[in-house]
Amino acid sequence: MAPATISQFISTKAMGLNFTHLFPMVLLFVVAIALKRRYFSPISDIPGPFLASFSVFWKLWHIIDGHNEERAIALHKEHGDFVRISHNEVSVSHPDAVSQLLLARVHKGSKLESHSLMKRLQADFYQAFAIPDHRFPSQMSERDPKEHVRKYKNVSGGFALSNILKSEPFIDTAIELLKDRLNQLSQIGEKVHFDRWFNFCAFDVVGEITFSRRFGFLEEGRDIGGSIANTRKLLLYISLIGHAYWLHGILLGNPIITWLNLQPFGHILETCVTAVAARKENDQVHKDMMEQWTEMRRTYPDRMEEKEILAAVISNVAAGADTISTTLQALFYYLLRHPKHLLRLQEEMDSAHDRGELSRIVSHAEAQKLPFLQACIKEAYRIHPAVSFSLPRVAGKEGITIAGRVFPEGTILSVHPWVMHHNTSIFGKDADSFNPERWLDQQRAKLMDKYLIHWGAGYNQCPGRNIAHLEVSKISATLLRDYNFTQVDPKQDWTFVSWFVALPANWPCYVTRRNLPETASLLRQIVAGPRLRDSEAGLDLCYVTDYIIATSGPSSTYPQRAYRNPTDALVKFLDHKHKADWAIWEFRAEGTGYPDSEVHGRIHHYPWPDHHPPPFALIPNMMASMRNWLKDPHAPNRVVVVHCKAGKGRSGTVACSYLISEEAWTVEEALKRFTERRMRQGFGAGVSIPSQLRWVGYVHRWTKHGKLYVERQIEVMEVHVWGLRDGVKVAIEGFVDEGKTIKTFHVFTREERIVVDGTAQSKGVFADLAGLNNEKRIPKTATSSQLDDTFGGKVTYGSDVASSPSPKERSEDERGAAAVIFRPSTRVILPTNDINIDFERRNKAAYGWTMVTAVAHVWFNAFFEGQGAENRGKAAIDGVFEIEWDAMDGIKGSSRKGIRALDRVAVVWRAVDAVGEGVTQVIIEPPAGEPVPEMKPADWKGAQQQHSTLGRDLGLRTETPVSAHVSKASSIKSVKSDMQTSNEGNEQHAGVRSHGLAGEEHIAQPGELSYSSATAPQPNPHDGHSGSGTVSSNTTIERAQSPEALDGIRNVGLASVAGIVSGMKHVSTGALPDGKPESEMKTSHAHIPGHLQKTKDVGASS
Repeated sequence: MAPATISQFISTKAMGLNFTHLFPMVLLFVVAIALKRRYFSPISDIPGPFLASFSVFWKLWHIIDGHNEERAIALHKEHGDFVRISHNEVSVSHPDAVSQLLLARVHKGSKLESHSLMKRLQADFYQAFAIPDHRFPSQMSERDPKEHVRKYKNVSGGFALSNILKSEPFIDTAIELLKDRLNQLSQIGEKVHFDRWFNFCAFDVVGEITFSRRFGFLEEGRDIGGSIANTRKLLLYISLIGHAYWLHGILLGNPIITWLNLQPFGHILETCVTAVAARKENDQVHKDMMEQWTEMRRTYPDRMEEKEILAAVISNVAAGADTISTTLQALFYYLLRHPKHLLRLQEEMDSAHDRGELSRIVSHAEAQKLPFLQACIKEAYRIHPAVSFSLPRVAGKEGITIAGRVFPEGTILSVHPWVMHHNTSIFGKDADSFNPERWLDQQRAKLMDKYLIHWGAGYNQCPGRNIAHLEVSKISATLLRDYNFTQVDPKQDWTFVSWFVALPANWPCYVTRRNLPETASLLRQIVAGPRLRDSEAGLDLCYVTDYIIATSGPSSTYPQRAYRNPTDALVKFLDHKHKADWAIWEFRAEGTGYPDSEVHGRIHHYPWPDHHPPPFALIPNMMASMRNWLKDPHAPNRVVVVHCKAGKGRSGTVACSYLISEEAWTVEEALKRFTERRMRQGFGAGVSIPSQLRWVGYVHRWTKHGKLYVERQIEVMEVHVWGLRDGVKVAIEGFVDEGKTIKTFHVFTREERIVVDGTAQSKGVFADLAGLNNEKRIPKTATSSQLDDTFGGKVTYGSDVASSPSPKERSEDERGAAAVIFRPSTRVILPTNDINIDFERRNKAAYGWTMVTAVAHVWFNAFFEGQGAENRGKAAIDGVFEIEWDAMDGIKGSSRKGIRALDRVAVVWRAVDAVGEGVTQVIIEPPAGEPVPEMKPADWKGAQQQHSTLGRDLGLRTETPVSAHVSKASSIKSVKSDMQTSNEGNEQHAGVRSHGLAGEEHIAQPGELSYSSATAPQPNPHDGHSGSGTVSSNTTIERAQSPEALDGIRNVGLASVAGIVSGMKHVSTGALPDGKPESEMKTSHAHIPGHLQKTKDVGASS
């Protein structure tokens, strides 16, 4: 039709009325209605937005905008308890509204016999919740309180907590799937979008408890059939159509739309219908909600219709996912934004877990016993309630009075959960802040509970609230215990739209496992002590990285299986988690505790004694073998499992060494990572033994300077001790048997002691007497700053001697504190660069007992202390290693050493090859892909003999003549007194005695030389080596003298050492100059090269 024709048609009279007259009349009618509503309504005096005073469009606009809750809160802050949000609706925030509107049986909509058509159209919001159409009314859509209660009684059995708990094992299965998904995302460093994963889990849980079938969202990891997206659209539709319900019957509420399956509920509706039909023929399912409702229908067929079951199922599925996802997201989001509350919550759960009170998947009952968790959940309910929409009620014939204000019949009075939950008169001045501590005051919490309406209140309260709280409690407790969560962008706020449900999105996080202990036997928890347990494995292990697992030593025999990781349990976990892509590196000289066959033979042996660093010659081969396994291009998902006894010191040393040498981590990064992953917070460092830390520093230097190591034999020339107390045994030890055994090579006796000053300090006379100030005799090779980058110790060349201990460090009642030089009467040569100086202090007790009051030792490596790494393998031919008492290793790897036995010790050493003796071996890391030597394993049953000092502790010990003899090495008496009493009382007092400062003992030297404390001891030309601090000049080794020179030789090839066999070759003690073969050494107590003929053993007593 042409425009002119249309204009002519419009201009004609229709039904006797000219259109030009009709429009003003309609406009006048609309204005009249608006004026009546605005100025002549019973609620005209209630403040609110202007548009809301005469129409519903203000409310509809803010629904579409997606933040009606924010606007509602702001209006109540501005206007008070009553705000007019539509021409016939008042939003109420007064506390009495909960009891007067929600708890009372007030109609949710109009009553046909008493309300006009207009009022019915305005008050039928809830009817839109009849899904899929009006033929399937649910509790939510039912407006009459009596009918609502009737329908609820029919389905209440399925919602009862006692029945829901029967499905808890099946809920656990869904949560396990969620954890598997989070583990996968964690391993690949993928972002986690909780708006998706919490929804997937909630949907699957609802499916499980409703009709014994998960929807499959978690398995597939996607929105199957667009069900979740369609539900969001449906929520917007319901929020709007409830205000014009008459349109619903034409649109989605039309039964024809249902028949054509055009509902936006798509997949969920079809699944529900299919499940209901299938359940009629299936009696083999668990006791789920469908079973409860079906049984109710069988028992009372006249009371419950078939369609009520379908309506309940659909409502359950439709409402059971988004609301739970919203609450979980709110809880996690606000905890991340308030770290102090998150820390407190995790500490509460950690404590409960340590006590064995939490299961692998935390049960509902266990979660209820976590008061701060429940406080946090309640606060999440309060600050971000899932339902973000006003809950309307319609005043009946008698009207409703709230806070003295009377509202006539037909007035719609609504309570907005967000408005009520942010009411400062109820929840305090900080009602807008997340503060779970408000719920810890039981009396206050009881009052606030009355106004917590996140699931509604009264007869219209959400029937699935028990399900929701169970899910929120179990999921939050399990995940917050087992994982750490960090927002990808901590500054990014989440977003959400309030279309009936305030469902958040857009706050992706990274997830990492917390490795907390899983419930285990009390013995295993006690043995694990400060170490973290992996919650997934339920074992004493941790993932240092995705490819390095540290675990305590497993066992296959009793009683060890009762308190350590059972070998079969560890293998089962590794097989399940990593298939064939795992292998073990073990370091137990005491024996693994299981045969190799029980770990499929995938095991590599590099054993050394507990509480000690490894022979450094093992490091290149350990690193190469781990590297070859992990970096095989044909097996990209491999992991290494490192273990010692506790999975801490030795395992941590190797794990950190690998990260430093093969992954370019810094020392600080590696040590920090191992501590974070292996240790419970506040229980110290993962690698804590000073000598092991020193070795990690050596690895850093070895890596930095080309991974070249030269093994040499080292002669200990002298041991200088400041502040030596009485009764201290001093011994020299080293590795033999490929590092599995620590041998005592020498124990000093009184005859080998030179007392320089019975009260000497750390500088001055003693330094001169010891030869430390003689720069011509001990050449400097590096500055102190270059040498002090090793943990715990200090290399001293020339006169670079540290200051003496402070007076506070030297107790006034310590007797016999002396400056002493121990010079072995025969040569003491160790087979490797690794040297241990051991100290033990004893006092005589009675009846054949001696009291051990101090135990300490210190390891160092002469190659690194001689700057060999920095000088292309050409280490200094001699040097002095110096360390304070407090920096030494203590008892069994701890810092505990007992009563101070000395203040400081300096070890003067010399390389044997410097005098044309010994064997020098260049050891390099085997190249990638080449075979790597391994060590012979110790007896897995633990039958192999251990070093006598491994189990030492303070306390009483049986006295022996040997212990008495060696302990007197530090006893100080005057020469005069000693000469007078040298033949008196020695037989009577064969044990260790405390001596005063009356004098010093006479020390027999070759030629019967004796020295006073004011006279420096001169080198004996007949004892086979130069004096204190001297070196032989027979051999010279060129060394770089500046940092620039060092830079020039880093990462240089080994052309200069061509012809020297690489790899590790064991040096027997019999190959040492005048050395005694190991096969002839009956015990590990002593080894003195030179086949000394002694009438008494001078070894350390056990």
